[in-house]
Amino acid sequence: MILHDKVWKIKSPPSSIVEELLKELGLSTIIAKLLINRGNDTVEKAKLFIGVRDDKFIPEPKVEKDDFSVLTIDSILDVKDISFKLIEEMNCLEFNNPKPLFIYKDITIKKVSLVGEDDNNLKLLIQDESRVYDCIGCGLSRYKDILFKDDRADIVFTLEKNSFKGVETIQLNLLDIRLKSSRIYKDREIVHKYFLSLARTIIESKTANLYNSENNDNIIDLRNSIGREKITLENLNSDKSTLVLIHTLEGLIELFFSFEDAERSDLIDLISFNNKSIDDKKGIIINPIMENIDLQNYEHIIFYDSPFNEQIFNHTLITEKKVLILYNKRDIKHFGELLDIALPNRNDLVDVYKYLRNENRNEISLIELARDSEVKNLSKLKLCIYILQDAQLIRFTEESKYIYNIDLLQMPQMKIDITDTELYKKVYSIKEKYKEFKNFAFDDSLFIFKKNRK
Repeated sequence: MILHDKVWKIKSPPSSIVEELLKELGLSTIIAKLLINRGNDTVEKAKLFIGVRDDKFIPEPKVEKDDFSVLTIDSILDVKDISFKLIEEMNCLEFNNPKPLFIYKDITIKKVSLVGEDDNNLKLLIQDESRVYDCIGCGLSRYKDILFKDDRADIVFTLEKNSFKGVETIQLNLLDIRLKSSRIYKDREIVHKYFLSLARTIIESKTANLYNSENNDNIIDLRNSIGREKITLENLNSDKSTLVLIHTLEGLIELFFSFEDAERSDLIDLISFNNKSIDDKKGIIINPIMENIDLQNYEHIIFYDSPFNEQIFNHTLITEKKVLILYNKRDIKHFGELLDIALPNRNDLVDVYKYLRNENRNEISLIELARDSEVKNLSKLKLCIYILQDAQLIRFTEESKYIYNIDLLQMPQMKIDITDTELYKKVYSIKEKYKEFKNFAFDDSLFIFKKNRK
């Protein structure tokens, strides 16, 4: 499974060597990593590199020849790392061949424009916390039409100091941009699987009774915590059997990229949709159908992002396993947007029914249906087909993931109210429950949370 068209491979020098250089030479962590990445993996080599500026004494950098689809990154930076001091240190040590590549994760795009001859270069204004930076992407004008204000993204860049009319600023020179927005990846197979699994969850999930036990010491409240990807990775790397539950497409994209950056393709292979993962000890389930999952197999259960209502928690809480709640305010916003595009209304049902009657053929591909009809989302299309059958307008068999064999039934003599079907009411109730849930998703009263957070 792939999302972005390039893989970002982050170099990870041994922490013991990094610590040794920090202790013996008093370097910053970033500079120590850059020295190690260029072959200076002992204190003696690092001293030689720092102290001798004659090229013949400088160790040859160990630079991997990148495949066209791979970018090899020196380090991840954040708001506290990017500074004039870091640029000066890199310049003094002549880290120019090649220039260090950095990742800045989860920035917010505030302005997009084109500059240069023929408007061939992309210019961004990005923000992280209270800091803003100018970014220039030479030859990256193709991104202009897919970037929007307030989009979240990860970027690969080099650092330099820019001087204009006597004013010095830090400039980030872009090499690649990895958007967190699901609209960019709508044609990827993993996104198709996400929407089909969302529809299946809605169709097959049952309503659970509310959980009222006061024995909630197993719950660890980490809502709105920074670095939930790291928390999740640590749990998956532990010796504890761990199940990760993901409900939003943005959450899937975010965690997928984190696995890729950590070069953990084994964790990507654990991803399954709706039901049990292939591994009883480690699992990552997208749009889980909770009734079908044996939670007793797992010691740790992680709600990586927000479900669409609080009742999804109930199956988990009654196990009295250790439960980590990691969702944040962005999840709540994303889920509202997701439901708007993934759940059908009456007009969608009419459009799909008209399309099926006009086609006058049995075998229908959801991919073709999304391409040719007015309804474009796979979850919405799948739900339409199920609701039309519930209304006794069609009968179908699901031949494969995307292919349906559909028979049109005789048109009813009397007008029917398609919104009165049980499945349509269930779909509509999803939105209503979501609206209720978002109003108290961050109230302390939602759970009796464990005070001693770990």
